[in-house]
Amino acid sequence: MIHTPVLILGGGGHSRVLINELTLLEHKIVGILDPALTIGDVVSGVKVLGGDNKLSAYQTSEIKLINGIGRLPRNCGRTKLLKEKVGNGFNFAAIQSKNAIVPDDTDTSEGVQILSGAVIQIGVSLGAHSVINTGSSVDHDCILGKNVWVSPGVTICGGVTLEDNVFLGAGAVVLPGCTIGRDAIVGAGTVVSRSVPRGAFVNNSNVLQDHSATVTTDD
Repeated sequence: MIHTPVLILGGGGHSRVLINELTLLEHKIVGILDPALTIGDVVSGVKVLGGDNKLSAYQTSEIKLINGIGRLPRNCGRTKLLKEKVGNGFNFAAIQSKNAIVPDDTDTSEGVQILSGAVIQIGVSLGAHSVINTGSSVDHDCILGKNVWVSPGVTICGGVTLEDNVFLGAGAVVLPGCTIGRDAIVGAGTVVSRSVPRGAFVNNSNVLQDHSATVTTDD
């Protein structure tokens, strides 16, 4: 399969995971753009070309972007990058690991990343720039909005809705039919048994707290 060459934005741990997946998928990786790294550095065999200003050297028709920045609760660097880059004419490539199980009817959008060991069931819709991390599962008829982050080992049961910018920590479980509102954060290992309002934080005790004043969103 012939792929459009890609540039990776960011050179940290998530970027290294993506480089491995892209290599297995036989993508041509032109380089990494990361202003925090030194030009000529090598990350998992891929050279750092400089900062985002290097994008001007490429035509939008000849290159696609990969968002290599990971996401942590209350850390909006990934979302900030998307706000800066979406709409500048470049498209983000979607990644689907060879080691993921994804039905043909899965509705995926620009920039979606489905990593190794992930399992997607029938009737799932994945919004633009959402990430299904290593070993996570999304059961039947779930709807994920834009820029949803599903950490490793998460279980999302059937009929769940995750609105834009939701963050699910490692090992979280969302029970059937729940809706998690925009910008909400679910802590690692938490079992969500009821719907979660917009901007809330759910910890291991299933206590709701409003974190919207301390989090920068896409709005």
